[in-house]
Amino acid sequence: MKALLIFCEGNHDIVFVRRSLGAVAGLEFINDPIDKLPSPFGALQTPRHPNAPGREVSLIVQHYSTRALGGERLSQAAHAPAPAFICALRDASRDLLVLLVRCGTDSAKAKIVELLSNLSATLSHSYGKFAVTEYAVAFIFDADKSIADREAKFRAAYADTFSNLDLLSHGGWIRHGEVPVGLFIFADDHGKGTLEDVIAPEVSKRWPGAWHAADELLTNHCPPHLPAHTKQAERLKAQMTIAGQPYFPGDPLSVVLDRDTNGHGLPREAFQGSTSQALVQFLQAAPFTPLSPPPLPSPAANKLPASTTTPPHPRATSRAAANAAPTGSTARTSRHPSPTTSPRSASAPCPRADRVVITSSANPTRGESTAAASLSAEHAATSTSARPWSSPGRLSARRRAASGVCAASRYVGGSSATRSSRAGQHAAARPNRSAGSNRRAASSPRTPHSRRAKAVAIAAFSAW
Repeated sequence: MKALLIFCEGNHDIVFVRRSLGAVAGLEFINDPIDKLPSPFGALQTPRHPNAPGREVSLIVQHYSTRALGGERLSQAAHAPAPAFICALRDASRDLLVLLVRCGTDSAKAKIVELLSNLSATLSHSYGKFAVTEYAVAFIFDADKSIADREAKFRAAYADTFSNLDLLSHGGWIRHGEVPVGLFIFADDHGKGTLEDVIAPEVSKRWPGAWHAADELLTNHCPPHLPAHTKQAERLKAQMTIAGQPYFPGDPLSVVLDRDTNGHGLPREAFQGSTSQALVQFLQAAPFTPLSPPPLPSPAANKLPASTTTPPHPRATSRAAANAAPTGSTARTSRHPSPTTSPRSASAPCPRADRVVITSSANPTRGESTAAASLSAEHAATSTSARPWSSPGRLSARRRAASGVCAASRYVGGSSATRSSRAGQHAAARPNRSAGSNRRAASSPRTPHSRRAKAVAIAAFSAW
């Protein structure tokens, strides 16, 4: 998503910009809480839990939390100082978030620069983390004396903030690094004046009777030394405010221009004139540039040389030596040789592949047969390498039988000497077990499940 921050002098300018974007381009007003705005302006939400509190504080909340209210008067603390976020709009067709910010005059430049610096640092270090990945900045001012004079004042105020300001003019854009910066100036047909010169004809057209009555009131009752008599812009403000009082009693000019309750306010057509069209075209022409993500490592850097082979796991070597058949016993190998291309055979072996390898005892007793030898470690490793460890229930009947052999062989009856010899083999196959556990394994008596385990072993060998 892209974000466009529009810095306006006052509330009248914000109302005009907002209604022009809605009437000309169809942008929607966002009435959500601050935390629900797209991050980082809103809190970073969890996709699976959109209604849960955000994981990170929004940039707007951080901006307001830095106020030192102890040093302000009550009248100052009741209103947010400039720059103040006033409203947000959404352009779904362009995936664009528009934020209108009241900045006052050029005296708020330090706070504006601080806000933009925090935004740039937040996005540059977290590419892809937030909903907004790129942004642009637009400044909208009144011409007052002339457009050229206002351009010169803006360049002088922000010369040490933005680069290439000498190339920036009314209705144009420049790039400060990767951030587009634009400037738009309200003026009349003669290249001077303020926004009031633009909107006053629409007010007089909407309320012609109230407009002429307000003009007569100011002419006959305004003292000659007051701004409403000496300055054209102030007179137009007073006249528009008075003309709207029958419909919006007691409301300021920003409300008179904004509301259209029951069709008594300014219609949409009042914000579709030439100035509104030029303003929307200027804002839509912002040359957004996506922030560059950090370079990914080269795939070749993660590859081993062709002559390099993966060394065997240290535990595999020790277990292979421990599982070697002792003298005087005949160890059987698997009837199914394991393939040499097993995905686990080239690296670390299966954790349980060579856990127990049973060889026939030199003195078989109690029905123990020399043929009762289990699978070799190699076959067990390859037979279990194809399945994930999280799915033990997917074993075939033959593999379940083989696993039953390994489990039941611990309980197969025999003499105490045979059990002691077998326990010693288990201890050698597990060098990491303590001596105490080996003594307990060697001296453990037969369990009540010996006959059942023996039957499982015989059935397993029959099935194999």
